[in-house]
Amino acid sequence: MEFLKLLENLRFPALTGFMSAVTYLGDELCFMAIALLLFWCIDKRKGYYVFVVGLMGSLINQFLKLWFRVPRPWVLDPEFHAVESAIEGAGGYSFPSGHTQ
Repeated sequence: MEFLKLLENLRFPALTGFMSAVTYLGDELCFMAIALLLFWCIDKRKGYYVFVVGLMGSLINQFLKLWFRVPRPWVLDPEFHAVESAIEGAGGYSFPSGHTQ
């Protein structure tokens, strides 16, 4: 938690806006768009592969979230202030991170 508080103190508004936009690259919708683009425009086999890898990764990640049940940092410590745009899209448990899958 101390490391997260350190990072919270290093926030810059311009960088926060940029990283909020970049974080959508880890969203399932973006991943699906890439898989469909591969499937339709490049190679069906690669498109299937990327889709199955993404699907299995999401399923395993959700199972592990239920297994570990680690609450979000702002739930653990009310003094921690997360970025408002991140709170609205962050439901459920925090570990393991969906972006790191």
